[in-house]
Amino acid sequence: MNANIKNLETMYKETNNPLYVWQAVMMLSEPQHPFPSWVRQYVDDVALNIVRLALEVPPGGTDFLAGEGLDNSEKTAKLPAALGLGGQGKKPFEEFTNNERRASFAVWYERMVESGEKAESIIATAQQHFKISRSNVLRRISIARRLWTAQRRDQS
Repeated sequence: MNANIKNLETMYKETNNPLYVWQAVMMLSEPQHPFPSWVRQYVDDVALNIVRLALEVPPGGTDFLAGEGLDNSEKTAKLPAALGLGGQGKKPFEEFTNNERRASFAVWYERMVESGEKAESIIATAQQHFKISRSNVLRRISIARRLWTAQRRDQS
């Protein structure tokens, strides 16, 4: 499997953010690239959620007549949740953007480490370059290490 797709799978598993699935769908949209099972499962689940919403079938139910009598605007308002993009406390777009920034930071950090830079020098450079506090640099390093470890684990 393509390493980029594997990394997206890891990010999806780690964050439960469906934007990683949609990125994989975009990358795999050509016929020669079949969907891996984790993408297929999400797409199947979302398709079921959307059809249930359209037909007003309650979650887990089978009775089409038990609908909530929602109008189209109410159904549209429920669509983000059906896609796995909404719900209590979920901010998938913000999380996705932050994770992409963290990934860029992780690549930069790894390059600095590989070049032989000392930790304190890396932290000081990051504070100046990214205009963030020392504690934010340390938090980003911690998150980057966790995500890189997960990706390495999933690639082996």
